[in-house]
Order: sequence, then structure tokens, then C-alpha cells
Amino acid sequence: MPPSDPKTKKPLDIVVKFALSVFVGSFALIWGGMYLSRPDRSIPPYTVGAQSGRLVVTDVPRGTTDEEVESLVKRFRKVGHQTHDFAR
Repeated sequence: MPPSDPKTKKPLDIVVKFALSVFVGSFALIWGGMYLSRPDRSIPPYTVGAQSGRLVVTDVPRGTTDEEVESLVKRFRKVGHQTHDFAR
């Protein structure tokens, strides 16, 4: 027998609940991955032109401040002690 009140809502089917949870979960995973892999904003953007042993040629934007260059040098010093791969 159908319900007497036509305004009563039927509960969502389990398949619909599962689809909605997958939909929302996928956006949460994408956002979380983008948040965790965001670039480091404490150093200026740079381009490694060449690397030969311990010598590294880089290019930084024209408006880079001294503090930003200093933080980039500190980062290069840290990477130099660890992996010597400055392009990463």
C-alpha cells in the first residue's frame, strides 16, 4: 500500500549513497593531493640552466629581493649536502 501522504520522501537507495560518497571522496582526494604537492612559496621561482658537479647556473626573476635570493642559496646548500640534484 502506498503512503497516504504524497509529500513523504523515500530514503536514498544504497547505490545512490555509494555514488555520492565516491563523488565527494574523489574531490576530497584531488584537493588533498593538490594541497600536499603545492610549491614552496618561501623561495623565488627559479630555473636551473646547467649543472656541472657542484657548479649550478640558475635564473631568477628580475624583481627578486635579496632575502629571496638568500633563502634560495640556503635551499641549494641544503640540497647540495643531500642529493646534489638541484633541478628537483
